[in-house]
Amino acid sequence: MRDIALSGLWLPLRLYLQPKAFRAEVSALAPDLPADYRLWQARHKWREPAFRRGLGRLLLQSAVALLWCPPVVLVVLGVFGALGYDVNWALAAVGVAGGVAGGVAGGVALGVALGVALGVAWGVAWGVAGGVAWGVAWGVAWGVAWGVAGGMAEGVAWGVAGVLTATHAVNLLLQYVISLASWLLVRLFPRLGPALWRLSPVRWDEVILLPLPGLAGLLTALYRNSPALGRVALAEVAAHRYQRRAAYRALARLADEDANVVTSLPALASFEGGLEWLSEEVPLPDALRNRLLRMRDVGREVDGALNSDSATNCVRRLAAAADILESLRLQPGEFGAALARWSGIIAAGLEEARRQQRVEEPIPQVYISDGRPLNPTDRPESKLPFKGRRALFRQLEAALGGAEGQRATVLLYGQRRTGKTSVLLHLPRRLGSQMVPAFLDLQSPNLGGAKDVVGLLGGLADKVVDEAHRHRGIGLPALGRKVLTDDPYPALDRWLDQVERALGERTLLLCLDEFEVLERAIRDGRLDTRILSTLRNVVQHRRRIAVLFSGSHWIAELPPYWASALITTTMLPISFLEETDTRELIETPVDDFPAIYTPAAVDCIVQVTHCQPYLVQLTCAQLVGCLNAAHRMPPDSFVTAEDVDTVIPEVLERGQGYFSDLWHNQAGGDVARRVLETLACAPGGQVDRVTIRSVERDESALRQAVETLRRREIIERTDDCYRVTVPLVAEYVRRQVLV
Repeated sequence: MRDIALSGLWLPLRLYLQPKAFRAEVSALAPDLPADYRLWQARHKWREPAFRRGLGRLLLQSAVALLWCPPVVLVVLGVFGALGYDVNWALAAVGVAGGVAGGVAGGVALGVALGVALGVAWGVAWGVAGGVAWGVAWGVAWGVAWGVAGGMAEGVAWGVAGVLTATHAVNLLLQYVISLASWLLVRLFPRLGPALWRLSPVRWDEVILLPLPGLAGLLTALYRNSPALGRVALAEVAAHRYQRRAAYRALARLADEDANVVTSLPALASFEGGLEWLSEEVPLPDALRNRLLRMRDVGREVDGALNSDSATNCVRRLAAAADILESLRLQPGEFGAALARWSGIIAAGLEEARRQQRVEEPIPQVYISDGRPLNPTDRPESKLPFKGRRALFRQLEAALGGAEGQRATVLLYGQRRTGKTSVLLHLPRRLGSQMVPAFLDLQSPNLGGAKDVVGLLGGLADKVVDEAHRHRGIGLPALGRKVLTDDPYPALDRWLDQVERALGERTLLLCLDEFEVLERAIRDGRLDTRILSTLRNVVQHRRRIAVLFSGSHWIAELPPYWASALITTTMLPISFLEETDTRELIETPVDDFPAIYTPAAVDCIVQVTHCQPYLVQLTCAQLVGCLNAAHRMPPDSFVTAEDVDTVIPEVLERGQGYFSDLWHNQAGGDVARRVLETLACAPGGQVDRVTIRSVERDESALRQAVETLRRREIIERTDDCYRVTVPLVAEYVRRQVLV
């Protein structure tokens, strides 16, 4: 009983200062029920002794809590007395007695009633509050309305008590004094930070409407002296309904302090370590979070540059850091002085890296060996190793650039790393100004990684708006997540109506790269087939919207509902480069590239890669690296056919991702892999149709495997024989067999 009495006397203060914590405690009585469960929802819990004891304890605490009525009444009457009013204390005593009696009965009854209607936590809270208010109202009404000179009405008492209580204004002076004193003390004695944090008003009062002075400074000092405790404090303040801005200011101050002490590239590379508090658990405004993440990216690029294995890679990483930094400086926001200093540090480092590159790597490493798409926005086309595809661009321009009613829906089909994405990224410069291209990478987390249709459609709309503004300077309407949540597909349809009106005479081209991701989302249950019906509706009925799909699957390789959705689609294959384009890519990948190859070496590269663009770039990159490492320079030394043979093991190693994906995913199954093994290991590298039949007894399975391999251009038929199309792929398969 002693514990119930003490906790009951403490209950009004808990309800007043920490209502969220109280509701969490009540919710814990029945964790399997909703947080603010009602009594009728918990009727099955009455059979549990622990639940009955917990609820009974709450009711007893509520009754004890109503003993606060007399002192509260006396305090309020004392305030009026101090203001010069005459108080009839005898009548006030009668009012207090009546108020306590009414408060106990009314408060407990109100708590039970509201517990049935609103929820146990709200019922107890409002029951106690109502009971105390009942006692205060009666006591003050008798003592003030009848005993205070001037005839103050009962409503005034209610109003004064209500305003002081609801706003916690009565606490404000004390809280300001504590907060200011803590801020001053922590500046003088940093070691006192943990103790001062325990006393901070933000820890014991959940309703502090006005900003607490010095709280951001206390959080900053606390983190500097005790990072673990500082992270906890930052998260706690960031979760406070009214004081979270102090956490934002403290985090921004921490980042700004770290950014301003950077004076060298190594220090800039270490900047990320100072942002270890930047996690999803710490809520931040989106603008500040994105700015800090981009600053962290700058630090990571610099760290990659300092630890790179080549001067060329060092230059690339520093140039990437400079680009990120430039985009940051063009946007309004914090850290302006620090970013200006960073810009100078990176510029000096980039100049030194380029000087070192000229010494260590006299032959420029311009080939793209990591499979990244070749984006013309990254550098001028004269400096981009992108060749050929002229016939494909003509086909795309004819299919997509026709008049209304003559425009086709296109599926750009080709195996991985054949240049599909690079082609899409070049479309904005190839198509006329009346075409507004929007490149939508469905593999990105915001699109294909979305957890449901609302996330996908919202991310798609955001990207379309961004792409239209970036490529053509057109402002398209946004699509809010709220309207999508209510009913996603009709909301998208209404948004597309607005988009078409905003386009005027222009046409929006939706380039859906890696469209097969939608099928995975359908299989996972994150989407349903209505997304395909929506795409079909766009294709057939939208006058100002065209669609281009890009992927590595034919429609026939997907479930049947895809064929129905994309019935009017035109297939455009993207395959190996033309031999003339391949030779140009090898010998003059960019303007002013030195002549480093013998004719025999060029022939050898063409032969072993079969003009596969990624393998051409990878092989040439390895050859340039070998020449630079051996300090071989024309006219004293050129790349020979023997050099090409020498780098093949390195090409197979560096291209492991490409070859492994082809072997495990693109080949099509065990039967297809056995066919590949047979072809790769055969004398002369080819096998006739009779020998192929010995691979698998099931003729249907064998026929399907061979057809898949041919359609994906992994093998080819010559006369009456089959062979692996790309010699480098055959070499990889042979090594797989030997392992």
